[in-house]
Amino acid sequence: MKNEIIDEILNDWVRKLNEDKFYFAHTFEALIVSFTSHEAFDFIESMIQTILTLDNPFLVNQFMFFTGYFYNKAQTTELHPMMQKIY
Repeated sequence: MKNEIIDEILNDWVRKLNEDKFYFAHTFEALIVSFTSHEAFDFIESMIQTILTLDNPFLVNQFMFFTGYFYNKAQTTELHPMMQKIY
């Protein structure tokens, strides 16, 4: 599943990070604030799919870290079905 939001986040991320060392924090925080709890839960699938395709440890770490924030915004302890497929 292709996600335009994630594609934009990853597009030229090195330059963006050089311009703003908190690029990922600012980007994901703005996104999380804009989502409803349901949208945040749905977005977790895109985050997980992205993590599984990344080969850069720094990016994997960033996406794993912020996936937790999407869970927090979703206000649930339910394991996302995408996570159940992995385990």
